[in-house]
Amino acid sequence: MKSKQAFFPLFIVAVLVLSACAPQATPQPQATVDVNAIHTQVVQTISAEITAQALANPSATPQPSATSIPTETATLASIVPPTNTSVPTIPPPLVPPTATPNPQTAVGCYNAMLVADMTVPYGTIFKPGDKFTKTWRVKNTGSCNWEDDFKIAYVGGELFGSDTTKIRFRLGPNGVADISLDMIAPNMSGTVTSSWQMMTNDGKAFGQVMSVTIALPGGTTTPSEKTDCNATLVSISIQNGTQFRTDETFTQTFILSNNGKCRWTGSFKILFVGGDVLGSDTTKIRQNVDPGAVAEISLKMKAPSAVGEYTSSWQMLSDNGTLFGPVITFIIKVK
Repeated sequence: MKSKQAFFPLFIVAVLVLSACAPQATPQPQATVDVNAIHTQVVQTISAEITAQALANPSATPQPSATSIPTETATLASIVPPTNTSVPTIPPPLVPPTATPNPQTAVGCYNAMLVADMTVPYGTIFKPGDKFTKTWRVKNTGSCNWEDDFKIAYVGGELFGSDTTKIRFRLGPNGVADISLDMIAPNMSGTVTSSWQMMTNDGKAFGQVMSVTIALPGGTTTPSEKTDCNATLVSISIQNGTQFRTDETFTQTFILSNNGKCRWTGSFKILFVGGDVLGSDTTKIRQNVDPGAVAEISLKMKAPSAVGEYTSSWQMLSDNGTLFGPVITFIIKVK
């Protein structure tokens, strides 16, 4: 035990001597810090960590949005017919109303309405002696049948070489038919009119007056061979295309110049000759108008109860029943 205790101090001394005799290590120079290299290393380290995380936890691949993938609902919607609200409404036909007979033109259970001028539009130009056929499309707006011995009867203006003629067919209520007359342009000049009306087999005229107006070389208006009376339209108060509400009342005023040789008396009339009567009627002018003077003639009117476009035609009528001057036509729109 004593030998071990003596040996330990000697061992310590030997170690110290050997340490002192050992050569000193040469100091190493400190490395220069490269800031850019540090930044690069940091970035590479962060990128590597992000990549590792992405590989460890892959995210779901983005899917197209719902709007880009046709669904069952979209497919069904594409084949379901559109509702009525998406279907454009069809505008009403531009023809006179036919639902209710016009009491102004009815005689008992008989009535007629002009549907369309099928031939010879207003103002068609002819030479004297030219032959033509005038056709009107009419509707039975009464409640009784038209018999085959009913007539299309001459009621005013020029005969145009024609005459009152049997229709030679039967037509029930709401039926539509074409009625034609062969005519010859008269040996005259200017604008000339012939007016006709339906007539029962016992001689009662009914329905709208239907007219044909032609233009002959030599002028715009001319007196009838039967009268020295004539007229020129100066202006009208309700212009073509004026809009009205259904059943709205209004006043149409014609300004007419007496450019004939006869004096218009108070018994002269402004006569309804075609289209829709618009709640008015043939009316006496109730004033005297000397040649060269101007007259103001007004009619109280009412828009029809159905929407659409309506035409109304009027002409001057002398006290001996002769039409003269131009046919005055205007159009209104009912909305």
